Amino acid sequence: MNTSEPKEPSFITILGRAFTIMEELLKSDKPLGVSELARLTGIPKANTFRIMKTLEELKAVSPKEDGYILGSKMIELGAGAKHNDEFMLVAKPYLQKLSKTCEETVNLGIMFQDYVLFIHTELAEQRSLVASLPPVTPLYCCSVGKIFLAYQTNKELEHYFKVHHPIKRTINTRTTKEALLQESEKIRRDGIAHDHEEYDYGLSCIAAPIFLGENLAAGISLSGPTSRLQYKGYAFLEKELKATAEALSKEATLKKVVLPDLS
Repeated sequence: MNTSEPKEPSFITILGRAFTIMEELLKSDKPLGVSELARLTGIPKANTFRIMKTLEELKAVSPKEDGYILGSKMIELGAGAKHNDEFMLVAKPYLQKLSKTCEETVNLGIMFQDYVLFIHTELAEQRSLVASLPPVTPLYCCSVGKIFLAYQTNKELEHYFKVHHPIKRTINTRTTKEALLQESEKIRRDGIAHDHEEYDYGLSCIAAPIFLGENLAAGISLSGPTSRLQYKGYAFLEKELKATAEALSKEATLKKVVLPDLS
């Protein structure tokens, strides 16, 4: 719940509330109704209703089932923001090449409020069956998220599990701090994280870290149907993924690019 609002005279409360609502829609993997949005944000239900109707008219949200999802206008604005993002200008050729080489979907994700925010997805051109994650995904059940957890301090991990309560999305989902700590040692050693159908059945992902200097900045992943990844061979996919991540980290560091500011 996010009810805090800045007190500066220039701050327009209704705009702040609209963005708070849209952030909740971004985090959700299902449509959210007015009542649920009011509960999550702490914004009165009547105000939430009026905001949603305005956002719908502006195509910032779209009705779906019994709730709302982000609309086409937000996709358009997001694409415009990426076009002017210096990090994406460096990263995109690497993502395209990796996707073409492996013929799989490639995702680029950064940390956003204890979640993974996927800021770019490169789809394999010749695949009628593709597998992708929603734009905002929990850290504990996707490979890019596990990269971020692996490099957190014990204090940061304690805070994460105190605030968040992981649920078993599949029988493979790891939900305890102890299980993720054990896996984190292997991730740091090998430079690779796996999601073996932990977010959804039939979908597996492999991720590698992107560093700017010595600082973990992002993660890139290959995602696809489990059977197809197994057929291609994890050794081949991991080799291509690590080589891409290392080359991108090197160029981005040399060019001193910065990530988009989401604070």
